[in-house]
Amino acid sequence: MFFLPLFDTVAVPGGGFQPAWALQSNQFIQDWGFDMKKNVASQFVGCQLISKSDGSAVTTGTTTIYITGDGGTQTVGSVGAGACTHEGNGYWTYAPAQAETNYDQIGFTFTHTSACNVTLPIYTTFPQTGDSYGLANGANGFVAIKADTADILVDTANMQPKLGTPAGASIAADLLTIGGFVDGIETTLGVAGAGLTALASQASVNTIDDFLDTEIAAIKADTAAILLDTGTDGVQIAPVDKQSTENGQAQGGNANSITLRAAASAEDNLWIGQKISIYSGTGGGQTRGIANYNGSTKVVTVARNWTVNPDATSMYRVELDFGPKVNNSLEVTASAVTGAVGSVTGLTAATVHADLDDIQARLPATLVGGRMNSDVGAMSDGVLTNAAIYADAISSAKITASANAAIAAAVWNDATTGYGSPGTFGKLQTDMSVAVSVVDDFLDTEIAAIKTKTDLIPAAPAATSDIPSAATIATAVFTTQLTESYRADASAPTLAQGICEMLAHEGEVAIAGTTKTIKKFDGTTTAETFTLDSATTPTSITRAT
Repeated sequence: MFFLPLFDTVAVPGGGFQPAWALQSNQFIQDWGFDMKKNVASQFVGCQLISKSDGSAVTTGTTTIYITGDGGTQTVGSVGAGACTHEGNGYWTYAPAQAETNYDQIGFTFTHTSACNVTLPIYTTFPQTGDSYGLANGANGFVAIKADTADILVDTANMQPKLGTPAGASIAADLLTIGGFVDGIETTLGVAGAGLTALASQASVNTIDDFLDTEIAAIKADTAAILLDTGTDGVQIAPVDKQSTENGQAQGGNANSITLRAAASAEDNLWIGQKISIYSGTGGGQTRGIANYNGSTKVVTVARNWTVNPDATSMYRVELDFGPKVNNSLEVTASAVTGAVGSVTGLTAATVHADLDDIQARLPATLVGGRMNSDVGAMSDGVLTNAAIYADAISSAKITASANAAIAAAVWNDATTGYGSPGTFGKLQTDMSVAVSVVDDFLDTEIAAIKTKTDLIPAAPAATSDIPSAATIATAVFTTQLTESYRADASAPTLAQGICEMLAHEGEVAIAGTTKTIKKFDGTTTAETFTLDSATTPTSITRAT
């Protein structure tokens, strides 16, 4: 075992001395490259720090790490500004950020004011030994490989039963046998099929061949005519979107319009009178007549509102209609029909004969004065007008008594609610009814009030003895004892109240300071109080209570 004295020193380049125990203290680190995963977080680097002065473990203070990547500029660690953690006994660690591991070679330099600097040169690699475990257990790992090989075994196990047992020694031998058979067939057929022409069936084949030459030509002519009539391409009936002069996917629509594709014709009113059909998408199965077309906005206005409004999913086609003339509601219009009508669907001679018999049954057997009498059961509005009636058609001589009675009954029994026009007799009758009702209600109350008053009149007012004389009235006024009462403050008195107040001022009165109190007739009860403007020389008085 070899020991160095604690204070032995050796010379160092540039002057000065380094303790012998510190000489090459980090040599093993410099010569030993540690591995680290490249560009992976949550890894650690660490080193042992010893004191510059005595070689003891540095366990306190601040250790800062600097990082040099791929020989670049050295920078302080980014995590906690490079602060390292003391794990114990002078061992310090640092957890670099992911970006700090993204180099091929990294130098981690641990610095401490009291310790010798230590640098760890590290070469990054990935994957490492332990990483293969994750790959082996991943989606394409051993489990997936085992499943694939199992499938291969299943497939190859089925091959033998499907191929069967060779007839000969091997499948290759069987293929050689088949080759011999093919050679024999070629020999039998001969060069260019000469062997076939000698067969008895060749004559029948020649007959069929001649027949096909003529018949196929005739079939081709017929199909050409059909294609010409149907306008198809000879493969299938043209699709619905091709049976038109304009088709596509709509841009939108509303209750009475549909907006065609942006590439539709720019010519206004191009398709008025034609039909537009929605054959797919929203509103499919609807057909309307075209009433208007705006080539700028691509909006087609239809003659009748849609049942289901189209939208941007609707597929449309504008159909050229060369059938009967129709209006914008797709109704057939014609002013006249020239020539004989070949047929009418649903109409037969039997149905026409039956209708004629029904009409004859409704006609009278004979005419009266060359005319047919009939009773009117009902009339449409506007049939019986002033212009339609002869001026002298209705007169008293031509209206029977029963008709007069019926008219009178209808007039007097007709409700007035339907006759409200000003100036009419119906309006006058209604107004009179309302006025009478108002007067009736007024009389009910006013007559009752009048009766109350008249009940106070003597039964025989003509008897003057019932009316008191002036002397009697004067006696009753001047000899009847008053009922003592006083007016309210600031209100006008009755005759009795005025007399009582004047007598009270002349009777019992008490003055205390600026308050004057007048007593009632009993001399003790206060009737009213007044306030004087002075207790010694008053010049005004104001009622207080």
